[in-house]
Parts: sequence; structure tokens; C-alpha cells
Amino acid sequence: MFNTPLILTIEPLILVYGFLVGVFSVLTFQIVPAYIGSQIRPIIVLKDMGGEKPFYRDIGFLKIAVISFLIFGSILYLNLRSILLVAAIYGLIFLMFLFTVIARYILKLISKIPTFNIVSFKLALRSIERNHWTIATALLAIAIGLGSVGSVLTTGEGLKDFVEDTFSSFADFDIQINGVPDSKIDYMENRLLEIEEVKTIYRTTDAFLGFTVDITRINGMEASRYISFFTEDKREEAERRCSNVNLVGRNLEHNPMDSISFRIASGRLLDREDIGRDRIVVSTRCADIFDISVGDVITFQFNDYNFDMEIVGVYSPTFQEGGLLGIITSSETLDKIRRTSSNIGFNIVKINNVKIEDYFRFLPTSQAKKAEFFTNPNVNVIGLELENQYFEYHDTEGIIISTQLAEIFELNAGDILTLENNDDLKDFIVREIKEGPFNKESEIIVPYKALDGKFSEIYTYTLNIISKQGHSDILSKKTRAMFSPEYGVLDASEIVSLANRLIDQVVIPVTLLASFSLFVAIIVVSNTMYLTIMDRKREIGIMKAIGASNNKVLKNLSVENLIVGVIGGFLSLIILYFAFFGISQILQIGTIPISLTILGGIFMLSIVVTVLASIIPAYNTSKIRPLSVLRYE
Repeated sequence: MFNTPLILTIEPLILVYGFLVGVFSVLTFQIVPAYIGSQIRPIIVLKDMGGEKPFYRDIGFLKIAVISFLIFGSILYLNLRSILLVAAIYGLIFLMFLFTVIARYILKLISKIPTFNIVSFKLALRSIERNHWTIATALLAIAIGLGSVGSVLTTGEGLKDFVEDTFSSFADFDIQINGVPDSKIDYMENRLLEIEEVKTIYRTTDAFLGFTVDITRINGMEASRYISFFTEDKREEAERRCSNVNLVGRNLEHNPMDSISFRIASGRLLDREDIGRDRIVVSTRCADIFDISVGDVITFQFNDYNFDMEIVGVYSPTFQEGGLLGIITSSETLDKIRRTSSNIGFNIVKINNVKIEDYFRFLPTSQAKKAEFFTNPNVNVIGLELENQYFEYHDTEGIIISTQLAEIFELNAGDILTLENNDDLKDFIVREIKEGPFNKESEIIVPYKALDGKFSEIYTYTLNIISKQGHSDILSKKTRAMFSPEYGVLDASEIVSLANRLIDQVVIPVTLLASFSLFVAIIVVSNTMYLTIMDRKREIGIMKAIGASNNKVLKNLSVENLIVGVIGGFLSLIILYFAFFGISQILQIGTIPISLTILGGIFMLSIVVTVLASIIPAYNTSKIRPLSVLRYE
């Protein structure tokens, strides 16, 4: 149904636990009422006298309840293996009991409201007051059933709104073109600006989620030494987080940070003045893990290049990602870091103008086989200030190779290597041989200026396009016609739509499961209303004896059930609110507006459930003959 393969398995222990819970529940709900019934004194019933003490004050009832709770808790513990989970379930049971008590007093309070001499309304309120405990139990079933279904649906809709808001906060674009080489980006920007539906264009790196770096120093101190003063648990967490850190870039000119998605804890958020500067903001999670704050300096390592970043703000994100530290800088800073030192895969196609296949013939057989594994080396492309540390200022043809590569291919300074990337070729002269491998397994160092203009796709960018109001669909079609399939053209609505479909695939099955609780609620309400109405045969018989018609009786009963439905609807909304609040806190998705459509649907469904659950017994009871009831009095 959801294009997801399900592996069906049979777990014997789960079957045993389910059987025990089922048998225990049936026995409990049979023994308790049977015990209560066995304690009734005959004289109280036969003479229609009052004075029987409430069942919940009976010592025997309390003993049965305590024993039942202990057995139930034992079964739960055998299954869940957690005292906290068992305590949580008992907490929910207590809340349900508390809800029933509160609902009982609400019913008694409602029964006191003025009726303005409306007979049907007055009779309905009297019946509600007389059967307040029974109706309170029915309200509990309605509230649980509707609240569980409503909370799942509302959470799903809330997650959709959250995804859309978060996506628009991080990626402020309508159309996105990926994989644009820096050699063509100016040309494409000019073509796009000629389209009348385009409002703004800005470029970012292809790494929308940033790239991976390592934390080497904090405030000038080695990271390992800095965190050695932490407690053992905190130190282990900090050590684990120091490597493979995700550094995210954000275009601050066209997509500034907002205080809704990034609630400021201290300092400030990044602004236009931080574009291209070595400044960052970090999440509260990152600040807690490394015990850092505004003004501290973190030294990151990207390949073999170290750079210092100053913390200007600490923020509390709307959604706290479990695996990310939430370190953000400007996209221009991210691009500067990338251009300083990047590892890119190249192919060696020639050595001294001899094809690599022919070159292997001049090497010993064992050495040639080993050399085959090094024909696709990682090349460290360095730029900006770093390239001046290795090469002369005007050198656009030199490379530095590792001693390992030189030994395998029997290379010396002055030899020529022909490198290839995406069908682009260029000859390079070996200037120097150094101990390697260089940063993270790279065997060759090449200055960026030696690649500029020759290798068009070394650095690629993403063009983000914002359309004029109401023109995104037209702009998407035009952009696809101009640049697809050469480049990846992405519509923002497609991402949101995909996320919504994924949420639906999770929410719909859970909603189907939650609907079982609603079905149980309908059964409970039907049974409660049936028993309540059947107990009133004498009252209905008297009403018909003094002239009430079938429709009049049915109207009175319907008004009563309509009032119960309205009360159940309001109580369901209250439970729905608290359930949704709890789920949002667990998922840490912040405050999300609840759909008024779902709230209205839950309220109307409560009325429909109570009316439909009572319509059959009410209709049958309204047709009874007065004589068949009164002749036994």
C-alpha cells in the first residue's frame, strides 16, 4: 500500500504477553463489577432506599484494585523491562482516572445551567446529572479515541508546516540550478536575469549542507588538552564530536538568519557584515558539548589547512538535530575555505608524453601491477594564500608529488605528468618531491591558478533563483527548457512535496492504528448509551402515557446525546492540545500552529459518534408501548 516491504515475524514472547494482558484484563473487568454487585444489600434494592456506600470506599474493592495493578505492572515489566515505562503507563492510567473525575464534576456543573423552560433541554440535563458517572466514562472513551487520532493527524500537519518553514528558512529559493562550473556561472546569471519572472539570483557552493572539517584547537589550545579537563562522560562526547564536524554555509545577503528559526541564546546572529569573514554561530548543543561561548575561537582543519573562526553568537535552533553541532558561517567564507585546499580526483593519462599503458612496459612486472592502483590519485588543489607557500607566484604548470608516487612510477623533478579530469587534460611539470601522502591521502599538490581556465568543473556552484510573486511555475518551466538536462534544475516545491509524502507514509499507518482506539470508543459509547436509555424505560413509558409521541421521545433523547457529544468534543480538543504539546516537546519541533480544519473535524466527529452510537437504542426505546412497561409497576 505504501510501497514499503514489510517483514512479518512471529515473536512468541509478544504473543504470551498479549495473551496474559488480555486474560488479566477480562478477569479484572469481570471480577470488579461482580464483587461490587455481590456486596449490595437486598433491603436497599427492594425498598428503593438510599444509603449504600460508594463502591470506591469498599475495602474489598480497594484490595482487588491494588492486586490488579500489581499483576498488571508485573506483566508490563516482563515485557518492557523498564520501571520508568511502567511508571509512565501507571501515570497515564491515573490521568484517565483524574479525567473521569473532572468530567463528572463538569457534567454536574453543566446540569445546573438555565434551561429557559425548554422541556427537551431540561429532561436532557436531568438525565445527564442522574447518570454523570456513566456518561463521564463514555466521555473518557470519546476523548481518548478522538484525541489519539487527532494528535497523530495534527502532528503530521504540524510536521509538514515545520518542514516547509525550516526549508524556506535555510534555502530561500524557488528554483535551483546545481553543478554550474565557475567558468560558466557569469554567463548563466546574465541569461537568467533577462527572464522577466526572475526577481533575484544568488550563488552558493554545491555543498548545501556544508562540508566536513575537524576541530584541532579551542582558544589556541590543542583540542585534546582542552577537553581533558572535562568529566569523563563529557570528555568522551567531546572527543567523538571533534572529528567529522559539519560546517554549514549560508548566503547572508539574500537569505539572512531570522530570530524565529534561530533563537538567540547569547551574542548575535550572522549578518551582512560577516560575509566572507572568519566568523561563526554555534548551536546551544555545540556550546554545551565543548563548554564554549561568544568570543571563543575554534581552529578547524580542512584537509591540511587550519583556519581560526570566532564565535559571535550562540543560538537555540527550532529543531535540535541529534548528529549535527549547528555550526554556521557565510557561504562566501565556506567557498574561501574550499578554494584554499580541496582534494579532487584526477587520472594520470601520460608520463613524459608516454601513455600510461605503454609506460607500464618500462617498469618491472611487480612494480607495474602496483602502479595500476595509483593511476587515479587524489590531488590537493590549493589556492589563495596557501599556494604561495609551495609554488612561485607565476608558476602555472608546476606540481609537487609524494615520494611514494615518485618511487612507484620512477619519477624525478622535471618529469611531465598529464592529468585528466572530466575529459579536460593538461601537462604539469614535477617541481619537487616531498614526503607524503599529503592531506588525507592526496599524492599530488597543484596550485589552483594552474587549473583555472583549463579545468572548467573543478569548482562548481549552485544558482539560487527567487521568482516574482506568483510566477514560480512559469519560471520553473522556462528554466528547465533553457538548462535541463545539462544541469540539475530543482523546484523548491518538489522538495517540500517529497518531504510531505514521506511524512504521510509514516502518519497514515499510525493513524490507522490509532483509529482502532476510536472504534473501541464508539463501542464503549454505544454500550453506555444503550444501557442508559434502557434503564429509562419507565420514564419513557410515563412520557408516552401522558401523550408524548415517538418523535418527541426521540427528540428528547437526541438532545441529551447531542449535549454529551458537544462536551466530549471540547474535552477531546483539550486532550488533543496536551497530547500535541507533549509530542512537539519530545520531537523538539517548537511551536507549530494547529490546523483549525482538524480541530473542527474532531469536534464534529465527537457529536456524530455520540449521536450515531445512541440513535438505534433511542429509536427502539421511543417505540415501546407504555402498557408493556407500566403494568409491572
